[in-house]
Amino acid sequence: MGLEDIDLRLESSNSNCGDCKIRERVCLDQSVVDTLNKKQKRLGEFEKKVLFLQALEPNPLSADFRGDVTLVGSDEEPVYAHRFILAGKSLVFRKMLDIDTNGKEKGNEIVRVDGASSPVLRLVVNYCYTAEIRFTEDAPAEKVLEVAHKFGIAGLKGVCESELSTSINKENFCNRLVLAHMCEARDLNGAVAKYFRATFEESYTILAERLCKSLAGSSPIVTELKTECEPHP
Repeated sequence: MGLEDIDLRLESSNSNCGDCKIRERVCLDQSVVDTLNKKQKRLGEFEKKVLFLQALEPNPLSADFRGDVTLVGSDEEPVYAHRFILAGKSLVFRKMLDIDTNGKEKGNEIVRVDGASSPVLRLVVNYCYTAEIRFTEDAPAEKVLEVAHKFGIAGLKGVCESELSTSINKENFCNRLVLAHMCEARDLNGAVAKYFRATFEESYTILAERLCKSLAGSSPIVTELKTECEPHP
């Protein structure tokens, strides 16, 4: 093989290089399109299954909705659900409702939830069915978080923490800190801590004042110290 033959092969290789890149790009684009089409198809199938499962049941928030479990809150208004749906979202519910793996039917069971109103319980049930929630004045994120923590509904707990973390201010950061510790809400606790560091001077004063007021109601020593520290005319 001579030098001329080598030069001709190199020229031929270089001339095809651009074509290869174009073909690679076309193949890559086609691969992306195929992947998107497959995901769209799977999403469509999933939506059909959801609609099928909901076809014979009214919306969990509607007055016509019924189930084999009745949740009763502080206002004594019943909120209905199905035991297998609740058990699928919460190990606490699963143990509480004693799900029979053999499929044996049981009568309607009543679960009392102290400290929660029916609007709050209705939102919790709706989330277990639809993974959707819309907080209201009657069912604020704080109250929903308490129920989500009580029954170990992790997804709902995360949604509540996210909602509460976006609206921290000097009026509510103390209460949100207490709530975060009470419900073991790490994300909310971190958000409150971040707010506290960013507004340390103002927040420290507010926190100290509220702490003193809280302790003063139950501790005569704190009341006495506070009186002694107050300026006299």
